[in-house]
Amino acid sequence: MKPALFLPLLFLLQGCAGYLPGRQAHWDEEVRRLCMDDGGVRIFRSLRISKKDIDLMDKVDGKIAVPNRQTAHPAAPAYSELTVTSLKREGGIHMWRAESVIRRRFDEAVIARWVTYTRSGGDFPSPLHESSFTCPDLKEIANDLQQLFVIESGKE
Repeated sequence: MKPALFLPLLFLLQGCAGYLPGRQAHWDEEVRRLCMDDGGVRIFRSLRISKKDIDLMDKVDGKIAVPNRQTAHPAAPAYSELTVTSLKREGGIHMWRAESVIRRRFDEAVIARWVTYTRSGGDFPSPLHESSFTCPDLKEIANDLQQLFVIESGKE
């Protein structure tokens, strides 16, 4: 083979080395396994909030969400702190664990937490955005978090 053809072919093959059919499925299954162990929402204590407090919280698809500590309104009754831990980064695959701890503002007590696992990449090289897989689904997290809130009825 001529060197003019060999070098570009070599670079192309190196770019494809991180992609092997079935690799994404393997790591998606690993994400599912980890997710079954500790993924999802865990509520330790309910958060009593007024209708006025709801306006101080974030909303996602019409559901109450807990704002990040840095962006939360100072009077919001709770805030979250996110920690992301990289679990794997090799050959175009990146896998990580995200844990959000929810704290009640007045006493800093941890009242809930949620954990997700995510795989990104492992795709055949292309200009398109990398694929990803997250467990549990973020809509499921948002739905499950609604159980955290006890809305007090009162004159407000």
